[in-house]
Amino acid sequence: MQTFEFHLDKKVTSWYRETHYVDAETLQQAQKIMIDKFADGNTDDTFNYQEKIDDTWEELTPQENDNQPTRELWCEDSSMLLIDNIVNQPMI
Repeated sequence: MQTFEFHLDKKVTSWYRETHYVDAETLQQAQKIMIDKFADGNTDDTFNYQEKIDDTWEELTPQENDNQPTRELWCEDSSMLLIDNIVNQPMI
């Protein structure tokens, strides 16, 4: 008897927490600086590290993913996609 390997890939959402440091004279000044950077999407220079927030991941549905698959079953031994949650029929 042989053992065959399969992979079930899932697309999920998850929350991460980034820690940022800002040098300022007052807390209010630091808050304003960080709010402005957040609004501009430019927080690279204040970034220190990030960590995954446990128990926050959720599987996406195809509708939430522009009607693209969010679950795929792959056969490692043949490198083939066998089925996904859009087609719902074996692809072999």
